[in-house]
Amino acid sequence: MIPMLNPDKNRQAKSKRSKNTIIMCIQIAIPLAIYLFFFQARANFRQVVPDKVYRSAQPTQTQLKDWVEKYKIKTVINLRGNKDKIVAEERALLDGLGVTMTNLRLSSSRLPARFILLDLIEMIENAEPPVLIHCRSGIDRAGTASALAAMAIGNANYQTARWHAYVPPGPWKRKEYKKRLYFHYYLHISDIFKFYENYCRSNNLNVDNWQQFKNWVKITDKLPEVEPK
Repeated sequence: MIPMLNPDKNRQAKSKRSKNTIIMCIQIAIPLAIYLFFFQARANFRQVVPDKVYRSAQPTQTQLKDWVEKYKIKTVINLRGNKDKIVAEERALLDGLGVTMTNLRLSSSRLPARFILLDLIEMIENAEPPVLIHCRSGIDRAGTASALAAMAIGNANYQTARWHAYVPPGPWKRKEYKKRLYFHYYLHISDIFKFYENYCRSNNLNVDNWQQFKNWVKITDKLPEVEPK
């Protein structure tokens, strides 16, 4: 006996699938729109310390000029190094605007060498505010440097400053790196804070001390002495 088909039931099933598809598209579209707004239109520009420290992704020439004029930026700390053409163009623009630019090359997927981290700390402490800190995407490297700037310039307590580093980087990122780099475990630049916290915990020290953090950088065995080639 051939079973009877139920047209109404089939239509309901198709309608349900269509609704689910629409909902899924909306769920994808909303985060994408947010990404495009913050990362593309605004270059992930955010305030770290009111009127003193800002952070962003790599800005366009127009964005950079607008920010210098609007926020009276005096110093730009670029964490991408100084070899890219876009960095040379950025320096030329900033020189014309009378803004100081300092360059340091950091990696998001490993701990910085001790001397690199000490250089970054010195750059932050000696920078004339207002300061703009940026890397390529304005997330990992700029985030970690912003956490340091929040303590050094903004006198923020450790937990408040740490928030700027997006710590921890998240399981999705660790999973991505495991797959891409074939590592079972990898070190993220923001893991400097994890090691610092462990040090303070082991020695019954309060984490809210900027000078103590700088001393830890000088003595810890967790940081490499040289940068890998």
